[in-house]
Amino acid sequence: MSSRSLRVYNDQYVWDALMTVGSTRDALLAAAYHCERRAFTPSVIEGAFKTTGLWPFDSAVVLARARENLGISDDGSSARDLAAAMSLEVLAEARQRVASGKCHVSGGSTVVQRGTIHSPYSII
Repeated sequence: MSSRSLRVYNDQYVWDALMTVGSTRDALLAAAYHCERRAFTPSVIEGAFKTTGLWPFDSAVVLARARENLGISDDGSSARDLAAAMSLEVLAEARQRVASGKCHVSGGSTVVQRGTIHSPYSII
C-alpha cells in the first residue's frame, strides 16, 4: 500500500469518527491496520518466505543472505578488508600527486589593494 492509500483511509476513519461523535484518536492506527491487511496477502507472505529461503528451507540462500548482511564476500574477505585495500589505493595516488607536485616550481606576483584587510587564503 502506498502512503496515499494510508492518507485516504485515515481521512475516511477521521470523518467516520466525527460523524458518529466518536474519538479520532485511533483513526491513524485503524487506517494503518487496514492498509496492512490489504498489503500482506498470503501470496506476498509466501513469496517473502521463499525469497529468504525460510520455507521451504534452503540453507544456501539463508547463508548467502547472512554473509551479505554481515559484509562478508564469497571469497571470505570482509567489507573491512575491502575498505582497507581501497583506502591504500587512494593514499598511494595522493602520494604520487604530492610527489609530482614537488617537481614543478611555480612563481608569480600578487597585487593587493592597500588599506584593506585580506584573508591569507584569498591572497594565495
